[in-house]
Amino acid sequence: MAEVRGNQFKMGKPSDMWWRRFKSRHKDFSLRSPEPTGTMRHDAMSRQRIATYFEELGKIVLSPSFKDEPSRIWNMDETGVNLSHKPNKVLAKRGARSVHGKTSTSRELITVIACGNADGGYLPPHFVIPGKTQKKLDGYDLESVVQEGSVIKGANFSVSDSGWTKDGIARLWFTETFLKNIGPARPQLLICDGHGSHNNVEFVDLAKLNDIIIVELPSHTSNWTQPFDRSVFKSLKSHWNTTLDDFIKKTGIAVGHKQFLRLFNIAWQAALTPSTIRNGFAATGIYPFNPHSIPDEAFAPNEGCVSEITPEPQINYFPFLIRYLKETGSGGTDYFVITADEVFSQKKKALELKRKQEEIKEQKRVERERKRAEKVISLTMKKSKLA
Repeated sequence: MAEVRGNQFKMGKPSDMWWRRFKSRHKDFSLRSPEPTGTMRHDAMSRQRIATYFEELGKIVLSPSFKDEPSRIWNMDETGVNLSHKPNKVLAKRGARSVHGKTSTSRELITVIACGNADGGYLPPHFVIPGKTQKKLDGYDLESVVQEGSVIKGANFSVSDSGWTKDGIARLWFTETFLKNIGPARPQLLICDGHGSHNNVEFVDLAKLNDIIIVELPSHTSNWTQPFDRSVFKSLKSHWNTTLDDFIKKTGIAVGHKQFLRLFNIAWQAALTPSTIRNGFAATGIYPFNPHSIPDEAFAPNEGCVSEITPEPQINYFPFLIRYLKETGSGGTDYFVITADEVFSQKKKALELKRKQEEIKEQKRVERERKRAEKVISLTMKKSKLA
């Protein structure tokens, strides 16, 4: 701006006085910290690419099967929930050099797979716990899942060495959570991002077999096109942070595995309201269908930073996930999915087995003691006779 007007600054930069006068003349401007966004996301958000996406999406959403059926249009996404949090603001004395807030020392991240529809409904969450075996679940308070009034009742659990969703876990989510809770109506539409666990041949074959249409969002655009990213997860992270902060302030206890599910139940209930879920679908233009829902600011980085000679990013949109033609395989890893009720049942059987083993052990001990006593009596009697 200064160069256009021919202005030159001392030392090559404007002074504080210039900045104050500039702000007083232009009330619409303010100094803001930009939101960090990857370069690939800037390049991916082009108007041509998004227009192509909406053109193909409209063929499905505006079809008779979905036009007036928001409950058949689903979005599946995953997010990480940290056991530590950022303390909320507190009242402190002016000039205080440091203000402390207690947090958990754990940096463990637990993955939550969430799914909701354009009508505001949602499915039970699926938790992916970092670990290698089912024993990792022993430290979690699973009673909070099955008790009356729990909004995460019916939740499923899996473990993953990385803590993130893998091919096998995604397929188990599809069969054990999605298909079992969406009802008999067909076809239904599942919108998800291009994560490798969602677009392998086995996952898509299961969808085709059950008359589920899968739409993959254009790569690196989920911050604008994914309903749960636009509304639900922002609300969930905010409520989760507040819930942890309130709990630590009241109890002084650092949040660990034992407290996780009870606290998550509170945050989940506060965040996943029908209006919040519907707002996510509306903001992304999926339902009600609106190809012009993405604001101009979403395209600004692409239009302002990409030169004319930069090629258009390759369109990575598959209306029926044509990518299933490329077989990726699952890597041969065996994953499992389990409910809290099944964990309790297994624990009950294990306790029963342990009790029986202890009874047998006690019977053997009593028998040994009896034989030892008989032997002592026998020896005593023999000594008496000899005497």
